[in-house]
Amino acid sequence: MWDVRSGQVLQVYQGHEAAVTGLAFNSQATQFLTISADNTMRLWDVESGDLIRAFEGHSDDVLDVVLARSGDVAITASADGTAKVWRISLSSIVRWIENNRYIRALTEEEILEYRLDLSESE
Repeated sequence: MWDVRSGQVLQVYQGHEAAVTGLAFNSQATQFLTISADNTMRLWDVESGDLIRAFEGHSDDVLDVVLARSGDVAITASADGTAKVWRISLSSIVRWIENNRYIRALTEEEILEYRLDLSESE
């Protein structure tokens, strides 16, 4: 993590075995999720830099992540052709969708069009 004004490194988060492809902060900006070409999603503590939890379940690069306002539900999309809904507090997959084709990230316009709100997810 960088200080934008000074350009100084504030914190280094280490744990992925391949390139980080995206991230999503919780609403309090105290934790965040990273996704990676190592097929995993990881939950981090912003201040300490500690890895809180690692999530496995995809068989190819994880390409996008969206975190619900509640901070307890996330959706990941992967090059393995699946989207998975995760319950963060339980470290488990709630449901998944198999598409058998490449799943890409939603554009800002699509998010607004679909009014993506995960707070009501199971």
